[in-house]
Amino acid sequence: MADETLVAGTWDAKISFYDRAGLLLREQDTNGFSAALSMYNRDLFLISTTGDGLSIMNGKGKILSKVAIECDWAWCARGFKSENSSTIAYVGNNGNMVLTKLSHEYYVCERNGLIAYTEFGTTIIVHDRNSGTSTVVECETCVLGLAITRNILAISLKGKITVLSLRPCDETKDVTFNRIYDIEVHSSPCDVIHLVGDQVVVAYANHLCLYCRSGDKFREWSLLSNISCLSVASIKSEDSKFLIGCVNGQIMKMGIHDISPTETVKLEIGIKSIVASNLGNLIGIVDWANNLQVYNQAETSFNLQQKGLISSVLFHNKVEDLFCYCNNGKLIVHDGNVESTVPDADECRVVTFHGSQIAILSQGAISILNVDFDSIQGTTQIKYVLLKEAEWEEERGNFSQASDLYMRSEAFVKSVDAATRIGGDKGLSKVYHIASALSSSEQEALNQCCDYLALESQAENQLREILIKMQDYSRLMAFYIKTKSWLDVSKLREEQSCDFDKELLLPYAQWLAANGNIVKALEVNREAGYSERNTSLLNFLIKNAIAQECFLEVSKLYWVAAKENVSIGLAKTDKASEVMQTKTSEQTKRLAIMYRIYSSIIDFSLGIFSTLSAKTALLSCAYLLNALSCGHANHGIDMPRLLFIFAELGRSHECFQSTRAAYDVIACDFHEDLCEELKEKLSDEMMMIETLPMEDCEDLLTVCFRCGASQSLLRPDGDYCSCCNAVIIRCMITFHGLPLIEFVPHASLNAKKALDTITRFSTAYPEKLFHDTINLALITEMNVYHPVEVGSEILESFDRSDVYIVKDSKGDTKYYKNMIKNVGIAKCPSCFCFFHEQEFEFHCLKEGGCPICDTPVTENYGHV
Repeated sequence: MADETLVAGTWDAKISFYDRAGLLLREQDTNGFSAALSMYNRDLFLISTTGDGLSIMNGKGKILSKVAIECDWAWCARGFKSENSSTIAYVGNNGNMVLTKLSHEYYVCERNGLIAYTEFGTTIIVHDRNSGTSTVVECETCVLGLAITRNILAISLKGKITVLSLRPCDETKDVTFNRIYDIEVHSSPCDVIHLVGDQVVVAYANHLCLYCRSGDKFREWSLLSNISCLSVASIKSEDSKFLIGCVNGQIMKMGIHDISPTETVKLEIGIKSIVASNLGNLIGIVDWANNLQVYNQAETSFNLQQKGLISSVLFHNKVEDLFCYCNNGKLIVHDGNVESTVPDADECRVVTFHGSQIAILSQGAISILNVDFDSIQGTTQIKYVLLKEAEWEEERGNFSQASDLYMRSEAFVKSVDAATRIGGDKGLSKVYHIASALSSSEQEALNQCCDYLALESQAENQLREILIKMQDYSRLMAFYIKTKSWLDVSKLREEQSCDFDKELLLPYAQWLAANGNIVKALEVNREAGYSERNTSLLNFLIKNAIAQECFLEVSKLYWVAAKENVSIGLAKTDKASEVMQTKTSEQTKRLAIMYRIYSSIIDFSLGIFSTLSAKTALLSCAYLLNALSCGHANHGIDMPRLLFIFAELGRSHECFQSTRAAYDVIACDFHEDLCEELKEKLSDEMMMIETLPMEDCEDLLTVCFRCGASQSLLRPDGDYCSCCNAVIIRCMITFHGLPLIEFVPHASLNAKKALDTITRFSTAYPEKLFHDTINLALITEMNVYHPVEVGSEILESFDRSDVYIVKDSKGDTKYYKNMIKNVGIAKCPSCFCFFHEQEFEFHCLKEGGCPICDTPVTENYGHV
């Protein structure tokens, strides 16, 4: 060989490789003893082993291709390789000497516009004739055979057959592959395979096996002769029949449900390849002598017998007796008794013959040739005759026959027009069958079919199928919305997010809102470019929920509105509008929190199952009343009712001073709004409370952790410290005060530097520094609240587990310090509310989300 390697075949079924000095390099087993071994070229050699025919092998011992299988082995063989083909002479064990011309591409198959082919080696190329794109499939071993359908590729490898699913990518138009199953083959290598639907037919020797989708053998047949090739029985065949070519010259037809095959014709020499015509009446046969014969099944005679070096033959996909073949490197089109040579098609292999285009495989690449049928006498005449016959049938009113004739002459628009004139169910069925037969590239005819099917209410399924075939997603979306197929609308929206007019989605958004899927309805409105509708939709839903006293639903809608406002604000180009919208979002979040608390209070007062204790209900009432008293909107919140609930709970918990304050507010602000019964109740309660002490239970009073002052339950200025005006930070479950004090880093420290300082472990300064800074702030701030300002020394004294940072939607950052280490505190990363850690974790485990905003907590909810 080229690298001066000596290859030796021995009778003990081994091949040995030696270097120039006689040193054994490697040794491998074969399927039988080596009957013949000769050089094919500088890099490849021919090898024949018993029972395995004649093969081409590379210098690494890898079989690249089978050359002959009509004999068990060859006694001797010699190859002569040219640029595009090779001539191989060999003598088989049957005593016959054969001279064969071998093309450099070996395995080629085509169905429904997909072409799969391979050269020597393990690479398969799948070419889409419609899009013109090619995709490469790499196999782990040498490819021994191929079969392809619309969505299945079967590959014969050594010891197994791999079946892949094919799926065209809508964006790139490439074909992607997914392995479905493998078929383990323990017999001799199978280079003859065929696909019937998603089932694989495998031939080895004289055995024919059918494998189902699971990879299991379903049926098996034994023939009298070895099988050399398989093919479809007709291009248009919708049944499961296929043709079988045998080494003894037999050609048989068989279906997967047949007991045994039926003989069609028998030749004197073995069959190399077979192909059926459009309707299956004609069979093109290439024998092992490379002669071409065209057999007419109806007349049981041969229409053509052509000797030469025929490498491939293929029938036209529409015209029954129109075919082309390669003879001695030339591409020839045969129409009736007329033959013409196609230029620019030397040394090729014909792959498809569709319309006026022939796809050929030449020098390892697919090329599309446009055939000038005007120069081929007979073809143009056939089309002319078909068109005239169709026009004559149309004049007679035989529209069904006219439509068929127009289809055969490829006048598709005229065919659809004739079919629409049939009328009734027959016309509908005819149009649908035409549309099903057309390729997706025939847009004009397919649009005509859709226009007709859209007028028929009973043709919705057919119209859907054709629109999917056309990939007309805008029209398909309009059809789904018109028929209110909302699940199909959702699926199409997710799959084809950019290929249709988004305004079509507005009715879908209305349907989502009507069925309670508010978040998705808002998303669809934004996608359609109508974000302004979301504000009016949310306002309408909130008003309805308040009117029906569904306050928990009101809270949820306000949370949705808060998120919607933020997204709208960020979409604004005007900075002032963005700031105003974000401010509205913060107000909406406060409303969401208040309605959530109000909902739980109402449920408690009505005796509905509630997790609130009486003490927690009292504190939550106090929190809500304080929040409402400082100017927050109270749409739908019944203030007299809330005050009565607070007063009853306050009296039962010996908070008499706060109870008096609640009754005073009712009497001063809401007395005119009360009914007579409530006025009388209020009068009695106020008289009774005067007999009780003028104080509140000290256990229920909140202590400000900043200045140490006790706070009354009700404060007209809001939930602030009455002494230092600091905001009281509460657990939003128990409503107890939390030991958090707000601070701000010194102006010389930016946010990043402050965070780095806090997170860096240091004990350089005592924590007492922060207490001193608080005391100094209380002395100097003169009743005007400011967060405690701290420098880097104090930040270094902090334990990071005691520091909490809140970043709101406006981008503002607030810092809090936990003053009591053994009090665990949690912070929701979504609504930024604080909680006792144990209470928060228990609620999240029980309910799956935050107690206030219901957001699932997946981020860190603790300290820095």
